[in-house]
Amino acid sequence: MENKETATPRRILKLIEEALEHHEKDVITTDQLEKYLIQNHGMTPKEARDTWLEAYMQKIAEIEFDIINNQYKRVIRLKTPEEDQYEILG
Repeated sequence: MENKETATPRRILKLIEEALEHHEKDVITTDQLEKYLIQNHGMTPKEARDTWLEAYMQKIAEIEFDIINNQYKRVIRLKTPEEDQYEILG
């Protein structure tokens, strides 16, 4: 990512929120996110890819596959707090 010290969960969240807002969507392809980060934040392709990978590993975002233009595409969406909670029965 930009720098290991600036790759905080808050910074990663902000970058993804910016890209989603730029595209005016709740879900975009990882290719769209990478392109946005390269063009608007001067990242290398590897840094851009590492950003969404880190978002997934830190449970900030979900990575899924969707059919777009008759092709499977990897998409990213921010995780909502409710998705990470569960009810304790007992």
